[in-house]
Amino acid sequence: MLSSCSTPPNASLVNALSFSSFTSQAHSNRVKMSSDSHPHLPESRIVVGVGGISVDFLATVAAYPKPDDKIRSTSLKVGGGGNAGNALTCASRLGLNARLITKVADDSQGKGILDELQADGVDTSFMVVSEGGNSPFTYVIVDEQTKTRTCINTPGYPPMIPDELSQSSLSSALDGARIVYSDVRLHETALVIAQEAWTEAPSVPSALVSILLRLPNIKFVIVTLGEDGCIMLERSANEDPQTEEIDVDSLLELLKQQKDDNTAIPTCVSSSVTKLRANKFGTVHGRLIVGTAEKIPPSELVDTTGAGDAFIGAVLYAEKMLPFAAQVAAACCRGLGARTALPHGTDPRLASFLMAAYPKPDDKIRSTSSKALSWNICFLSVENKKSQLSPQVEGGGNAGNALTCASRLGLNARLISNVADDSQGKSTLDEFQADGVDTSFIVVSKGGISPFTYIIVDEKTKTRTGILTPGYPPMIPDDLSRTSLLSAFDGARIVYFDLRFQQTALAVAQEAARRNIPILIDAEKESERLDDLLKLADYVVCSAKFPQQVAKLGANKLGTVNGRLIVGTAEKIPPSELLDTTGAGDAFIGAVLYAICTNMPAEKMLPFAAQVVAGCCRGLGAQSGLPYRTDPRLASFLS
Repeated sequence: MLSSCSTPPNASLVNALSFSSFTSQAHSNRVKMSSDSHPHLPESRIVVGVGGISVDFLATVAAYPKPDDKIRSTSLKVGGGGNAGNALTCASRLGLNARLITKVADDSQGKGILDELQADGVDTSFMVVSEGGNSPFTYVIVDEQTKTRTCINTPGYPPMIPDELSQSSLSSALDGARIVYSDVRLHETALVIAQEAWTEAPSVPSALVSILLRLPNIKFVIVTLGEDGCIMLERSANEDPQTEEIDVDSLLELLKQQKDDNTAIPTCVSSSVTKLRANKFGTVHGRLIVGTAEKIPPSELVDTTGAGDAFIGAVLYAEKMLPFAAQVAAACCRGLGARTALPHGTDPRLASFLMAAYPKPDDKIRSTSSKALSWNICFLSVENKKSQLSPQVEGGGNAGNALTCASRLGLNARLISNVADDSQGKSTLDEFQADGVDTSFIVVSKGGISPFTYIIVDEKTKTRTGILTPGYPPMIPDDLSRTSLLSAFDGARIVYFDLRFQQTALAVAQEAARRNIPILIDAEKESERLDDLLKLADYVVCSAKFPQQVAKLGANKLGTVNGRLIVGTAEKIPPSELLDTTGAGDAFIGAVLYAICTNMPAEKMLPFAAQVVAGCCRGLGAQSGLPYRTDPRLASFLS
């Protein structure tokens, strides 16, 4: 896979500290609910769900990042997600027997998805597990300040096709089912429904009438409106020609006037069964119901992720439907993520709905609903849901990227850093080793989590926005024995620091200085121990804003130095070739390390580093575009 590289003269070692980040919370223990705790559950309570499933990475940030920002998350929670998965988890916790038809890959994410669903009592025996491919995942950015959540979904591959579910499996899944729920993840189907339902509809109520007219098997339609509650149009099977006809938009306004806006708990207002008219569409017999949402105090509102799925899960349960579903959705919003705060059937907040909801022994009841359609209307600004076009997972971190670059150019690179013994940590080590980086000085902690960075690359503006979640536990000086440190320094030509874990960095830098090994500092931004590290440095590479920041700190103590100023240019990359600037600064440093180790003059070093950076920017991510020593674009510099 890699080109063989000879080691240049006097280039025995580049040694670095790398600290990037990933924080996930440990999978929380769940309070399991047995259906036996509900003595009056209906006998027919099997619900089948078809649709989306995923792993959700919920990163909480102090404020939503701007394009090209690099920020740290304040916390990261990893849990199951996906509309159908969330809704069926909710239904299962409320006491229904939930069966899920969907697809995952046989990767670590797929295994985690299956384990979590099974822990919540969801039947996963009808899920398809593909060999190879990748399971779907969603990165959710939760803004602590505005309480918005922005979702970037990466679909699974390969997608599910009808032939993957045999007729016998389908028949088994539907055996005894009371209702089938679909979140319409197949986009072709979703597009057909959207075009049919919304063509020329001037308002939500008239669109509801249009849906019932165009889809005669639908019993009811619910539109969820976030904090504004919901609207439901229920079809009546008994059509009376003498029933009064009323405009559906006018009826909605009348119902809104009857709402009690002073109560915090969910309520609903219903019309009587009547003939509902929508201009240009026609009339249907039924009733219109307006439901309110719970007014959650700001101090209790944590995250709205999965609120719509919680609503649907409660609708599947279905008695005193709208206020009950609103109460379940409100509970969901009090926890981070789509499933953390989903209530169980034993939750006291649901008691008033469930006391009368379960049929008593020997009761004879009649089903009023066999088919339903539900969808969400969202009016979003920052809070949005997007599908990712081309996901890529690879190693990162300033020092890791710089040393990968140096190794590809032919240096012997040794990396001092730390990871956890999780799947991310193992992948990080494997990738470095494949690129020839010596990982024997990387500390692997038992338990904890490896660092993780999610990078949003905008194809239009070419900006990249990074959200960093630090690893845990952080590296401390005692993690690296003196014997290991001296072994890492053996024969070293230069030591490079990217200022992560500065207590450890300072201890290593002091030892390097005592051994007269040159030190290069990547001064990306101001930090707590930066001044102490800079006093030990022989070389500094910094961002554009850094020199002005340092000058302001000592504005009254500036003087003169003897030296020369050199200006280097960057390659003008054609827009069609510029993919991503992630890691460009790290590539520059990797090239500078090579130049120092090979005694390359400054006049040659800057164009060489710029050429390496240009190669990096032609690939997605920090490492995929890093050139090797044999790259013909570097021949004139290395000859």
